[in-house]
Amino acid sequence: MLSKAYEFVRIADASPSDDKVRRRKEAAAPLLKDFSGNRDLLLSALQGVVAGFDKAPLSQDSSVVQAVLRAVKGPDTAFPEDLSENAMELRSVAGIAVGELLTQQAQGSGADGSPVLAALCLRSAFALRGREKNQHLRTMLELLESAAQNLSIRAAHARRERSTASSQALQKLVTTEEDEETEHTLEDVLPIIRSAFEELRANTSKDREELELLWWLFSGHSEAADKALRDLSPAAAAFCAGVELADRSLLPASASTIAMVDRALEASHRSSGEKMKLEEAIKSWTKPMVDALLTLGAHAKGNPELFPALLPLSWACQRALTDSASGKLDKNFAKVTGIDRKCEATPAEWGAQIFRERVVLRHLARKEN
Repeated sequence: MLSKAYEFVRIADASPSDDKVRRRKEAAAPLLKDFSGNRDLLLSALQGVVAGFDKAPLSQDSSVVQAVLRAVKGPDTAFPEDLSENAMELRSVAGIAVGELLTQQAQGSGADGSPVLAALCLRSAFALRGREKNQHLRTMLELLESAAQNLSIRAAHARRERSTASSQALQKLVTTEEDEETEHTLEDVLPIIRSAFEELRANTSKDREELELLWWLFSGHSEAADKALRDLSPAAAAFCAGVELADRSLLPASASTIAMVDRALEASHRSSGEKMKLEEAIKSWTKPMVDALLTLGAHAKGNPELFPALLPLSWACQRALTDSASGKLDKNFAKVTGIDRKCEATPAEWGAQIFRERVVLRHLARKEN
């Protein structure tokens, strides 16, 4: 987000000089390319931007810390190397690069690619976090959150647009043949037919998403729990709704789909439930439910252990199911996710966050090109 670089640099220096802002913008430029081409580096950068590069699981030796440090030292050779001195500076530069990734490529982004992945991760990361006390840091994160929201909504809309161009071309071809105006060879016809069938397949998948979502909602039955939603506690029903609605959604998911989590809970329990702490909600989330959230393809990337600020509930669930944790919320939850342990939300809100995280995990399970 080069146009907002001054605001981003202010998180480390309230009154930066024009020269410093120029140098930080210059440092962000190569990072934009690095983040676009390296998914692991992008995820680590997002973790650092959201929670801080000086917070676990990141450290001085982390590849993303070294990458951002190299970029900053390019135009600023006197820049300190110790993370205890430069964490906020690194956060600002990485934030500029991430912001630029979201805004510069937004117009051309489809349902795949680094910009959309970054947007989905940020929406997951910010949903439950409280407002930052530091004014300048709060401004930076709010700018990124807004850019992520705009991009994800645009990408979801583009994913669901129906196309008729190929079918119209095929219809035109048939019409000209019938009118005997033109003779076409097989080489002329086959590409048009293939394109029309591919267009039909794509449009059918969009129709199928709507049918599967509505059928699941009307059935009111959870496959993960193998029970009717009404027979589960509100927290468990919301969790299952979040996972199973996300699994039936095209990627990226639309804003209307996440609202179905609340609708499913109202249909099964007549309300979205009373607010509860995560420590209370997590007691209702069984191993089969958590497995449904976390189990993905063997090539999947995005281990919640490495990116707790991006996947906070997945991290908490993964930790809670260990033998030593016995279903309890890990004591380090607030430290690594940035979310207060005392944070309260309705079961529907917890379920909506599960939905966001499952969407991110599914996106990460796609094989990289």
